[in-house]
Amino acid sequence: MATTAYNTTLNALSAVPSGSVVLMQAVNDEDLGGMASAAKSRHIANYLVNSFGGDSYGLAQVCADPTHYVGAWYLDPAGWGPVLLSIVMDEMNGVKVPQNTNIAGYEVTHSTPFLHCK
Repeated sequence: MATTAYNTTLNALSAVPSGSVVLMQAVNDEDLGGMASAAKSRHIANYLVNSFGGDSYGLAQVCADPTHYVGAWYLDPAGWGPVLLSIVMDEMNGVKVPQNTNIAGYEVTHSTPFLHCK
């Protein structure tokens, strides 16, 4: 949850020496947004965020704040259906499923054309 991530990060950043560079990564875009908000609240000037997941919130942050949101590991959530649906159906039918789902990701930045950042 973004609120928990914000509060936890706000507390953790109190121990970061002034002038430090902070790299942020989280399990999803919303938690990472909470962490980035905490850095702003603590007036951390040098923090870098690499979003994770590629949902609309995270990608919008890459466009809105390219100084801090340096990119996103884009997992193309809209493309998961064909991969995950077949795995879930197999698992429900007792079929052994692979540990690797082959959901490929790639790094996108403010200048990646499909983001249409201005």
